[in-house]
Amino acid sequence: MGTLGLNAAAVHSVLRSGAWLWLLILFFGYVIQGFSEELLTRGYIVGKLLKTERTYVVVIVNSLVFAGLHLMNTGINGLAFINILAFSILLTLLRLRFANLWVASAFHSAWNFAEGPLFGVPVSGGASDALVLKTTSHLGFDLINGGSFGFEGGFVILLVLLIAIAGFVWWEIQRPKIND
Repeated sequence: MGTLGLNAAAVHSVLRSGAWLWLLILFFGYVIQGFSEELLTRGYIVGKLLKTERTYVVVIVNSLVFAGLHLMNTGINGLAFINILAFSILLTLLRLRFANLWVASAFHSAWNFAEGPLFGVPVSGGASDALVLKTTSHLGFDLINGGSFGFEGGFVILLVLLIAIAGFVWWEIQRPKIND
């Protein structure tokens, strides 16, 4: 067993030999779940908004809708909402940069699958099956470990998301532009 950041959580292995089939089944379930959310938000909503709005409006409106869809999740609070908003901004930037819904869908599905079956933490407040590792959040560290919402409700994930967004924006600014 190991501990994470300021003793905010403990991690131990729960992998059993029969878990591989369940991992495969859950993987496909997370792919379907991630794709369905992406089809609505980064597919339909972004597609509609791009026809009439500036890019920054598309990113903001779409991200607010996506985060709003998570308002009824167990354990949601202000920080968790901000994190879901930041996650949505990152996914929207991926969708716009690659002009491909599959990239955002794959990232979203992989993120949720890693949180749930692989790391054994709640996914956006939902209970998950820990099949490889089981992470137990310690009480009193909710700002770090996200409490009942899972890591997506803590400052660590906000920091990771903000670094990813900033890196993505920097990459886009630095990328040579090709004139048509």
